[in-house]
Amino acid sequence: MALQHLRSGTANKRPIPTAMSDGQLAVNTNLASPGLFFKDSNGDLVKAGPVHVGTTAPNASPASTAATALVANTIYQILTIGTSDFTAVGASANTVGVVFTATGTTTGTGTVSGQQGNEKGEQWLDTTNSLYVMKVYDGTGWRVTDSISLADGTASAPSLHFGDDTNTGLYSPGADSLALVTGGSARLNIDSTGSVVVSSTLTSAGNITASDIVINSAGTAAAPSYRFALGTGFFSATGTGNVAISTASTERLVVASSGNVGIGTSTPSGVLGRSLTVAGSDHSEINFVSAATGFASLYFGDTTSGAQRYAGYLEYSHANDFMRFGTSTNERLRIDSSGNVGIGTTSPSGLLAVHQAASSTSNYINITNNTTGASAWSNGMLVGVGATGDALCWQNESSNLLFGTSNLERMRVDSSGRVGIGTTSPSHQLTVHNASTTGGTIEANRFSVRNNYGNVSGLGNGFVSPASNTLAFATNSTERMRIYSDGGISFKKYLEFRDGGDTTYAGYLGSSNHLISGGANTDFTLRAEANLLFASGGNNERMRIDSSGNVIVGSSATPDSQSILTVNDQGTTAGFVSFENRENYGWGIGLKFRMPMVSNGSVVNSGRIYSGYEASGKSYMRFDTYDGAAGGEFERMRISSAGHATFSGSVISGSLAPGGGGGNYLSVGEVAAYSPAAGNHVWRGWNASSSPNVNTSQIYANGSAVFAGTVSASNISDIRFKENITDANPQLADTVALGSQLKNWDWKDDAPLNEELRAKRFLGLVAQEAEKVCPGLTYTVPRTKQGKELTPAVLDKDGNETKAATYEELDDSYKAINHDILVMKLLGAVAELSAKVAALEAG
Repeated sequence: MALQHLRSGTANKRPIPTAMSDGQLAVNTNLASPGLFFKDSNGDLVKAGPVHVGTTAPNASPASTAATALVANTIYQILTIGTSDFTAVGASANTVGVVFTATGTTTGTGTVSGQQGNEKGEQWLDTTNSLYVMKVYDGTGWRVTDSISLADGTASAPSLHFGDDTNTGLYSPGADSLALVTGGSARLNIDSTGSVVVSSTLTSAGNITASDIVINSAGTAAAPSYRFALGTGFFSATGTGNVAISTASTERLVVASSGNVGIGTSTPSGVLGRSLTVAGSDHSEINFVSAATGFASLYFGDTTSGAQRYAGYLEYSHANDFMRFGTSTNERLRIDSSGNVGIGTTSPSGLLAVHQAASSTSNYINITNNTTGASAWSNGMLVGVGATGDALCWQNESSNLLFGTSNLERMRVDSSGRVGIGTTSPSHQLTVHNASTTGGTIEANRFSVRNNYGNVSGLGNGFVSPASNTLAFATNSTERMRIYSDGGISFKKYLEFRDGGDTTYAGYLGSSNHLISGGANTDFTLRAEANLLFASGGNNERMRIDSSGNVIVGSSATPDSQSILTVNDQGTTAGFVSFENRENYGWGIGLKFRMPMVSNGSVVNSGRIYSGYEASGKSYMRFDTYDGAAGGEFERMRISSAGHATFSGSVISGSLAPGGGGGNYLSVGEVAAYSPAAGNHVWRGWNASSSPNVNTSQIYANGSAVFAGTVSASNISDIRFKENITDANPQLADTVALGSQLKNWDWKDDAPLNEELRAKRFLGLVAQEAEKVCPGLTYTVPRTKQGKELTPAVLDKDGNETKAATYEELDDSYKAINHDILVMKLLGAVAELSAKVAALEAG
């Protein structure tokens, strides 16, 4: 049956071989990609021609159709699966490359193509970049020809020649060799070892790279064997073994057979080994040029790898404009952009900064000369900083250390450690000398003298430290003043005070034997030539001792002629002389008086006024007088915290009365007299109008009383003061009832009685029981006692009480029996009993 050939005018379109019959042809007439195709016996599509010409491969991107755009009864080849199911529309499997005839459209993202890709044997002339490269598709990719085999050829007939020029080209003169010929003559030969031989001049406009270049001619400076232009290149002076570089027909650089390099000289020589010699008829220089952010460097090493290749170095940083020097691969010195030099530091703050970075390590500059030697740190002198931070200027030699200004010596420390200022021969630890008549001066905010050194002998005028932490001052080689380690100051005579004119002596302070006639050297004296004044609160006088020895406090007014101590209060409130004891709780304080009390003039304690501790929060005042016959001082009166006055002797009223009026009396609120023995007096009254005085009254401690005159009761009984007089009620029944209430008892410690009465056992009536029988027989004695604190005491900053505390006042009244009424009842009862007895006797 006749085959119908396939035809298409679509660019790059080619048939799918499975859709063709054996021997069937397919023709594409499109001008961009014409082609004639047939199916071979293997079932593959073969392109018979023509060759494709262009910059892109033929049919590089076959057109694709989406799975959703399939046309029924059309042959397709699966390109991508995506989410489509091509088996639903005729494909045998969902596999890329499967060819099938679509039964309809489907869903998903897969794609198919109705065109075949490139075929094995297909040819393409690639014109990319105006080059013409023949490529053949081998079924997996486009390939080019790997090799071309030619005959060996000769110099006159090279195997590969160019156009009609048959004697110019390439040929092989022997095994593994290649030669380049021009005009039938070999010009360049590459042998089996890779060596290149140029038979004439080799001129290069670009790079020449070779492991070995051999030039048979030594050349000259004017015509170097290897040159870039006439007079510029490489040459070697015949027989010398040198290699030289010339420019402008003049030798510029030589590498001698010894390895030394010379610039500007043909005979470079080294001292210890290889050298670089730069010579010039006027100036010579080596110039390193690098980027603005880079380093220009010179390195010194003993290996070609590792850190030791730059064990020593000199580097210049163009970014920061500093130069640094290194040894043992570490920076040792730096010169910064300001010209400051740093040794051991990268940031010198001055023209020269020397720093030791190691912890607790000293840092010195050692300066020596031929005289001192230079074998160790102990030679010459050191300038630097010690391990603990001390700054040192250290002379190691047994010589002087000199300091000068204006090219003149100003100070020296000699080999013995003596310091001389203004002298070259100091005789003491510090000698200050001024050759002029003005004398030498030492001025300092702080000054130190070594402990335990020297004494004032031979010192003249000056000071030394004769003992630990002690300073002594001398004039004329004699000690005048000493300051001790605890701050104490001693003057060998006295301290003298003068006025501003240095002509008038105001006063002295010192040992009494120098300031007071007959004074002891162990006594201390503060002496004023006139008055001795004391001030506080600025220049305000507070006290003075005048030239007569009188003490005046509060003003400078002239004291009374009989006053030794005058206290003037210049304030608006009353003034006091205060005696205080702030240290010992429970102890008092007082004022003592002393004066001659006997004919021999001996001074004794003539009296005391004493404030003592009575109880917590309470005090008493005590007054003592002197009684030589009795052998000393005795308490004569005491005033308790409650205001009670107690006298140890007689209380005698005299001509002085309260308010300054006349009359002889003693006015007291309450007199309480106590005696330790019952037979002692607690009161004695005298009539001082007679001579001798007459004792008129006596009261003893046991209650007995003796009066020289009439005793008048305090109960008034005169009829002229009475009215509504009636007979009393019978008293016998009350008396009998009261008699049945008689009790014996002991007194408690808080009973308002003296200790002698409280110690006795009593017989009597109990007020509360007697009150039931006869209510009018008792009465209440009013009394209060202190309860809890209501407001605390107020103290000033010195602890003095300025306002007393207040307390709750509690009733503490007690019952008492009116014995005057009791006596009257007894009289009435006796009268009634007498009447009863008389009636019985009469009956």
